[in-house]
Amino acid sequence: MNKKVMRSIALTTLFGAGFVLAGNSAFAANSGDITFSAELLPSTTVTIPTNPVGVNITPSSAGAFGSTSFNVTVSTNQPGYTLSMTTSSTSLASTTINPETNEYFTIPTLDFVSGGYTQSNFTRNRWGISIDGGNYNAIAASQQLKDTDTATNADVTTIGVGANLDLLTASGSYSTTIEFAVVPKITCLSAISGNMQDIVATSSYCDGATGTMTDSRDGTTYHVAKLADGKIWMLDNLALDLTDSTVLNNVAAANTNASATSITALKSGNRTAGDQYATSGVSSNWTTDSFSDPRINMANKDIIPSNAPTNGAGYNKVGGYYNYCAASAGSYCYGNGSSAGTSSGNATEDICPKNWRMPTGGTNGEYAALANIIYGSTGNTADATAIADYRNALSLPLSGGFFLGSIEYLGSGGTFWSNSRASSSSDMYYMSVDTSDVSPSQYYQRQLGMSVRCLVGI
Repeated sequence: MNKKVMRSIALTTLFGAGFVLAGNSAFAANSGDITFSAELLPSTTVTIPTNPVGVNITPSSAGAFGSTSFNVTVSTNQPGYTLSMTTSSTSLASTTINPETNEYFTIPTLDFVSGGYTQSNFTRNRWGISIDGGNYNAIAASQQLKDTDTATNADVTTIGVGANLDLLTASGSYSTTIEFAVVPKITCLSAISGNMQDIVATSSYCDGATGTMTDSRDGTTYHVAKLADGKIWMLDNLALDLTDSTVLNNVAAANTNASATSITALKSGNRTAGDQYATSGVSSNWTTDSFSDPRINMANKDIIPSNAPTNGAGYNKVGGYYNYCAASAGSYCYGNGSSAGTSSGNATEDICPKNWRMPTGGTNGEYAALANIIYGSTGNTADATAIADYRNALSLPLSGGFFLGSIEYLGSGGTFWSNSRASSSSDMYYMSVDTSDVSPSQYYQRQLGMSVRCLVGI
């Protein structure tokens, strides 16, 4: 997402004061025997006058014209920019109140006319603006001044302001405020790669960028994409095997979206023997549904269920089934299978890689927001085309879930946790999909084992 550089200029007397905005530039260096590296960051600098810009006009019965100008200078190392201006009022307002109307005196803007006005036909008791020495015209509440695809060291746009006043205009100081905005055309990356924990801001990637990234905790590679909501999503179910002692030992606050305290709880804290993750590992299946048991089922993690979207080789594996204690990396658990120690509110930690997180849930959540973009509703849909579009966008396998001690609905439905709590303190929002329905804001209790997806929204 391109960042807008924006400041305002107050037009005082007749026209007023400017601003200077310094851009960012920095480099990082690593010195060794013969090693040096440097990174040039995006930089955009915008300059307008810092002193008041104004004109004094002595009105006459026939009308007197006055004008001045100032420069807006843009420098950017990006491949071009757009310059625009906005104003909340197209009239100049005086600092003096009209005693007859108890309102401020005003000078309206010119009318819009093709080609604009010259000094000789400038309407009386009006003011207007010219761009780069052109004729004067009305100032719009919002208008673009320039759109260029060229990097520049100092690109100057000259703004002229003028007014024609007769004796019907009350004396005094008139002003308005104009806001100038520069949006650099940021170079974006079309491919996404590297370690997931090293992901950079989503604005660095082009819309629709795709690729594969590796979870440094276990070396698993995931397909990822920047989707229509501007966020980068995993297109595979998380398959972090917490029953593997080597993987579990490598899960730490430095590489996981959870604190050291929560991760300690995930591994061993306040869990009874056999009802915890431990370095010796645990059974691959649950025998009962336990609120506090954070186990996953990894026996089928590489299975590609039937009715999978056709995204290509390597997609649509089942991955792991995580109950919410596991999905939240030990931060959002019941106490030893009872309701004691029930967490409330949304989960702020999870088992996703560092800098990633589970999506928000509910009708205002990110599953629903993406659904709204794809098929025009934040709620359920049974439309076959919409279901196919949504499942293909997220590459959603019908991976089922782990319910009542066994895997259910494999090949016929899929369930995906969010980080959001529903109205009941024991229920969390999740998304369900099958061949006939997409439901982005379902909710259920936290002991069930569901799939986990992660995203980046920075």
